[in-house]
Amino acid sequence: MKNLLESNTWLYLTILTLIALSCSEDSSTTLPTPSKPPPAVDNVKTFRFLSSGKSWDAKIWIPAEYQTNSDLPSIYLVDDEEIHYPVATDEFEKVIEGVNKVSGLDALVITVEGLDPNLNVITDFQEFYAIYIDLVSYVETNYTDNASRTLIGRGSAANFVLGTLYMEEQETAVFQNFIATTSPALGYFNEIMKKGDFPLEKDNKKLHFSLDGESNYELNMRFINMLNEKAYPWLEFDWEEYPNLMFTTSYPSAFTDGIKYIFDE
Repeated sequence: MKNLLESNTWLYLTILTLIALSCSEDSSTTLPTPSKPPPAVDNVKTFRFLSSGKSWDAKIWIPAEYQTNSDLPSIYLVDDEEIHYPVATDEFEKVIEGVNKVSGLDALVITVEGLDPNLNVITDFQEFYAIYIDLVSYVETNYTDNASRTLIGRGSAANFVLGTLYMEEQETAVFQNFIATTSPALGYFNEIMKKGDFPLEKDNKKLHFSLDGESNYELNMRFINMLNEKAYPWLEFDWEEYPNLMFTTSYPSAFTDGIKYIFDE
């Protein structure tokens, strides 16, 4: 009887030990920690869109904040390098820098690559304009439908920016905001303002214009003074001069100041 009791006691203790070990192993087993989603980062994407039966290459800068808010305004760069000659190869990056310098501003930055250098933004305005209308359509189908659209450019590209400001019909207007620096075609725009030779029915436009130390000062001031004299009720306007900078060095400041003005910093 004693041996049986001792045997049962040993068996009982063995079972308890095994249970304790099992519990100990279970408690030491940890469930895998759910992996965190990767942090949102800024990125640049390339894409193609069609305009007048031709395929165009374009790129878009998407800020990290787009991951939680896709309703962002868009800034369309008309890249002077892509139109004529590589005076600067970083206009796209300088627009992005300008956006990042405005506190609280998140915006998409878009540009077309490989523009035809034979296109003249004045005489071929409608053909040039159609490319950007189709670009806007693509962006708003795939990225954002925010109605705030800004057109920005310098040099020959600034001619197109100003041409769009003047020539868009109110009923079909796409752009509301315009940033133009060192435009070489101000004589043309002075003339159409003098004659009123453009659609005068417009609404809620905003322009930032600038010139640098290499600009034709007299011609630029004639343009600025005429804008002030006309005082179009549909246009909010400001301008800046960079007398100590040249064409090749003024555009980063012009882009940043223009973006700050357009977005009311």
